[in-house]
Amino acid sequence: MDIINSLNITPQSKVNYRNLYKILERDGYSFKYNIQETVQFLSSYPIRTAYNLLNVIFVIRKALGQNMDQYAELRSQMSEELQTQVHQKLSDLQVMSSDSFLKLMNQLYTNKEYLKYILNYLCFYFGVRNEDLRINIGQQKDNFLIKTKEGIVYVRQNYKTIATYGVKRHIITDKKFIDSYDNLPNGEIYSGKTMSNFLKKQLILPENLIFKMRIKELEEKGDRKGIIDLSDSRGTALETVLNSYNINNKKYVIKK
Repeated sequence: MDIINSLNITPQSKVNYRNLYKILERDGYSFKYNIQETVQFLSSYPIRTAYNLLNVIFVIRKALGQNMDQYAELRSQMSEELQTQVHQKLSDLQVMSSDSFLKLMNQLYTNKEYLKYILNYLCFYFGVRNEDLRINIGQQKDNFLIKTKEGIVYVRQNYKTIATYGVKRHIITDKKFIDSYDNLPNGEIYSGKTMSNFLKKQLILPENLIFKMRIKELEEKGDRKGIIDLSDSRGTALETVLNSYNINNKKYVIKK
C-alpha cells in the first residue's frame, strides 16, 4: 500500500488502486506468482476487472524491481482484448441521428421547455457528463451559466477530470439558448443527490448516447477537428474517445 501512496497519480486513482489491491489480497494473489500463475489467477475475473487488477500488479511488481517484460506483453494483449469487446458492443449500438436529435431539441424550445433545451444543448455541443449539468443559473458557483456582453458563459469548475483539464469556459451566443436562459430563475437547477434520475426526465437521450451519436457522425464525416474539439470540451483523452465511444467500430480512424 505504501507503493500505491508513492505513485504520481491523482488522489482518486490512488483510491481506485487501493480498492483493487484489497481484491488481490482478499482473493489470495501473491507477488511471488510467476506469469503463468498470474494469468491463471486473473482468468476468473471479467476482462475489464482483470485488466484493472493487472495494472495494480504491474505497478507494484515494477516498484519491487521485478522484470516486467512478460507483464508488459500480457497487459498489451489484455488491452487489445478489452478494446475488441468494447468496439463490438459499440458496433451493435444504434443511436438517433443528430438531425433527429436537433429537431426534438428545437421542439423543446418551441414548447417553452427552456431548462430541457439548455441541458440538451450543453450535452450536444460540449459532450458534457451528467454531473457537469449540475449548474447554477446566474450565480458564479461550481458549474454555472451567467450572462455577459459576450453571451451566456458556461463555466465548469467541478467535474470529473478537472485535475487533468482544468476549469472549462465556453461562450454561447445562440439566440434560443440566450432566450431560454432569460426565462429561467436564478439558482441551482437541482439540489438532489441523484443527478442521473433527474436527467432522465430532462434529456432526449442519456448523455453517453448523445456523445456517442456525435462522435459517430463526426467520424463518418472525417471531421478530425470536430472530434478533437468535442474530446477537449468533455475533458476526455482523444485515445479514450476513439476507443470507447466510436460506434463505427474503427480504431484510430482519426489520429491525434
